[in-house]
Amino acid sequence: LNRTGKSCRLRWVNYLRPDLKRGRMTPQEESLVLELHARWGNRSPYSLSLSTQSHTY
Repeated sequence: LNRTGKSCRLRWVNYLRPDLKRGRMTPQEESLVLELHARWGNRSPYSLSLSTQSHTY
């Protein structure tokens, strides 16, 4: 395969990272997301700390 640097990075971020969580969120994680969204809306300063959840469910 001929991958660009950008495609390699996206593959790592979305699929290969060892700390990437797969599967459904726990009830505690769902509660935290709802709480932070109620407080901060879509501009949460905490969104980076939740970034280990895969964006490709």
